[in-house]
Parts: sequence; structure tokens; C-alpha cells
Amino acid sequence: MERMLRTLLGLALGLIIAAAGCPLVCFADVVQITDESEPATPAALYTQEDLEVLAHVICGEAQCYDDQEQLYVGSVVLNRVADPRYPNTIKGVVFQKGQYACTWDGNYNRTPTARNWANATYLLTYGSQLPANVVYQSGRRQGKGVYVKTLRHYYCY
Repeated sequence: MERMLRTLLGLALGLIIAAAGCPLVCFADVVQITDESEPATPAALYTQEDLEVLAHVICGEAQCYDDQEQLYVGSVVLNRVADPRYPNTIKGVVFQKGQYACTWDGNYNRTPTARNWANATYLLTYGSQLPANVVYQSGRRQGKGVYVKTLRHYYCY
């Protein structure tokens, strides 16, 4: 119940910010989210560039899909950042050669919707919604196995 409430609050915050015409969630280069009830996670420290790149890749890969699909796409990005086999920044992961089709087909440059901003904000605040070993998102099976298959993608490890 608490997780669902946090999800709804994160999405509402992102929608309010986007509706105001300002997708920024911070006025500094780095934001540290703290909550005394739980320890900070690595995802709680992010830059404005992290937010912008994550919102754009969510837009480019899953703009019109439901929130769960958008959160899963963004979660794969965050899981890759944490995995030593991939670059250690969101921008590095998204723009790694041959990884995200939206970076070469032009979809990355679309304007993110309020939901794209809200989902990116939520992920950067609360972290990945998938197990850490899920580092593949594709229209087909990849890696060693499938964690979950949605209508649009396979999420694999």
C-alpha cells in the first residue's frame, strides 16, 4: 500500500510539474532525496541531465504505452547504469552504440509527455522497478531468460 501511494504521489508530482510547463524537478545540478524512514538509494542522487535523458528515452521507446511499460523501460536503463558491463551514467547507457533504437530513428527527440516526465521522476526518486539483473528490453527474448513479457516487450536477464 505504501509503495502504491508513493507511486501515485511521484506520478502526480511529475504531472503537476509538466502541466506548469516546467519539466525541471530541481534548481541545482544535483538533487538528494532523503526520507528518514528508509535509507537513500543510488537512484536518489541525480542530475537534471539524468532526468532529461531518462524522460526522452522513455518517450522514445514507450511514449504511448501504459505507466508500467514506461517504468520497466526506464528501469532497464537504471539497471544497466548499476551493472559493470555497461556505462555508469544514464546518458552513457542510452547512447551506447547499438542499444536504444530511439537514439538513431529520431524518436528520442520527440517531446516527452507529462506521464513520461512523471515516470522518469519516479524512477530517479525510488529506483528501478525490476530486479537488478534485468538488463535487456526488446521485442524478442535476449540473454539467459525472460523475467516478464508484456504486450510490447520482453524484459530479460
